Parts: sequence; C-alpha cells; structure tokens
Amino acid sequence: MDGKLKRSPFGEPGLSKRQKTKDKESRIFLHMICLFAFCFGLFISAQCWAFGGGGAGGGAASGVSAPPFLLMPSPPRNVTATAGNGMATVSFDPPKTDGGSPVTEFTVTSHPGRIKARGTKSPIAVNGLSNGKKYSFTVTASNSVGTGPTSEPSNCVTPGEQQAGSQSSPNPK
Repeated sequence: MDGKLKRSPFGEPGLSKRQKTKDKESRIFLHMICLFAFCFGLFISAQCWAFGGGGAGGGAASGVSAPPFLLMPSPPRNVTATAGNGMATVSFDPPKTDGGSPVTEFTVTSHPGRIKARGTKSPIAVNGLSNGKKYSFTVTASNSVGTGPTSEPSNCVTPGEQQAGSQSSPNPK
C-alpha cells in the first residue's frame, strides 16, 4: 500500500456507505439523548448536533439554560393551621430556596374542597369553610418563573363557632 487512504465512492476518504450510515445514526441517537436529558432537566456537556449542526450554529441547544422547575421556589415548610368560625388561619415558614427570583405570592388550598386563599406572607386566612368539617391545608410559593411544588399537608382542624370568640366562660360572682 502507498500510504494513501482509499477514496470511497461517497466522497470521504476511508468511509464506506455503512460507516457513514452508522455515523448518521450515532448523531441521531445523540440528538435523542440530548432531547431526553433536556426535557428531564439533566445537564450534559455534549454538543447536540441535530439542534444546530454543531459549532457556532444558532440552534436551540446553544445557550442552554436551567429547566424552569429549577428556577421555581421550593415548597413552603412547617405548615400549621388554626381553626376559626367558618375559616382557618394557615401559618408556614418560607421556602428554603426561591429559585433565584423573589417569591411574589403564596397560595393556600384546603383539603377537601380546594378552597384557595392567596397572600404575600404568612399567615393567610382561608374563609368559606364549613363549621364541623375537618380540613387540612397545603401551600405553594410562586415567583416570576412559576409556581413551585406543593408543601406537606398541615395538621387537621375543624372550624366551628366556639373557636371564633373567647374560649373562657364568664366568671360567676
């Protein structure tokens, strides 16, 4: 042999049609892995050729940023409820992380009934509950990116008229 690569009929030295097909399949497979990883929030340091042809192409994969769910607040913590007359007051600690953007709103949801109340800080009053019915509550935090995951449920409370006023009885004289 004279040291030169044989030219294949497909234009590239040394590559057969089978090798070119394998290379194309590999790039398609890499594209599928990148798409899967991006959709599920995994960070990989491979170039996704099918998104922009590689290099300086202006494809969708260039300048990949964090998936939105990583930029939303974590769930509020230590959710507790106190019953009142046809209502409950829900207190909670702020999320451990705000996702890099300040929390703008908290939403409290009753279970059962899915009655919602919104506020910018703890505590939040939830009105419209039925006296004598047992409720628990969950809280979500929202920022400019979106709404984060739901908190763990609060303790159960039963609203009623006796919780609304003074719990003490008048002193007889």
